[in-house]
Amino acid sequence: MPWEIVRQILELGKEIESWPGGPSTVADGDKVDFRKGVRYASQAPISFSWKDERGVRYCGEGHTINISVRGAFVLAVGCPPVGADVDLIILLPARSEMPWTFRIRAKARVLRVEQADPSEERKRFAVSFRRAKWE
Repeated sequence: MPWEIVRQILELGKEIESWPGGPSTVADGDKVDFRKGVRYASQAPISFSWKDERGVRYCGEGHTINISVRGAFVLAVGCPPVGADVDLIILLPARSEMPWTFRIRAKARVLRVEQADPSEERKRFAVSFRRAKWE
């Protein structure tokens, strides 16, 4: 599916200025936002898997916090480590404006992992898409 159609679908979501918790903080205290594309708020279900250095496969589920044509920010209990290559399936549910569901199958790399809330075991992680197929 062409990226233009995906962009139109994502525009149905709410554009947000920054991810939850604000932009990253570098060592000198300056705020830096490293994103290169517009992200849209989206709580789409996601399943993912990755292999560790021994080849053992791990699986997890969660939902997206936001998504763009370049990547996604995910909330889940089990998270892959930074640098891991992950296989993702994201379901963009039907809406009244678009009464069909899209499935995104992607290969991605984990860019960062953050604790969502110290009182929870869930974490957030950011991925950059390497390849994506829209079904």
